[in-house]
Amino acid sequence: MRDCRIADTTKRTAPTTTVSVNTAARIIAQTGRGLFLDVGCGTLPSPGYMAASGSDVNWIGIDPLLGDVARRFPFVQAVGEYLPFRDQTFDGVLYASTIYHQMDPRQSLERARRVIRPHGKLYVWYDSDRINGRYIVWRIRQMLGRPCHYSKTARWAFTRSSLRSILNQTGFAVEEEVLLCVRCPDYATCRRPATFLVIAR
Repeated sequence: MRDCRIADTTKRTAPTTTVSVNTAARIIAQTGRGLFLDVGCGTLPSPGYMAASGSDVNWIGIDPLLGDVARRFPFVQAVGEYLPFRDQTFDGVLYASTIYHQMDPRQSLERARRVIRPHGKLYVWYDSDRINGRYIVWRIRQMLGRPCHYSKTARWAFTRSSLRSILNQTGFAVEEEVLLCVRCPDYATCRRPATFLVIAR
């Protein structure tokens, strides 16, 4: 994929806002338990949402980067498109602001589908994009077979509808979409709803 990024100031990094981390972890703790896979866990010793998700959730993380600090959870160096696990291994799979960093999100989600147990869940924590000029130009390049990075920090971009579409195409059904906003109490009062946690089966 060529790097023909369209100029922007969007930053997509690992989620660090305490409110969002705690909210996402609480939702995971309430809706799932067992063995969870964190796709793109990063290089931190222990991401905040892992500790905050409670003792009923056990984590394994994968990331292409080894990092310089030992992780406090089981870790495998791998990428989302090639998960080195047996079928139906996990009760849950999480993409914490990493779905748009995958080389091929569709393939990564297909692999996630394979390793999730029949009653397990998929969690996608992401920032949705608006359909604006930059997004339209990027989508046109994709459709013309001239793919490029969406921004300096993301290969891909997803609107709420396009994320639902790719989840449906890879065999998932969205059960819930939760707004993770650090300023607003609910979707109705949020001036710029952007950060969501999608729960799917």
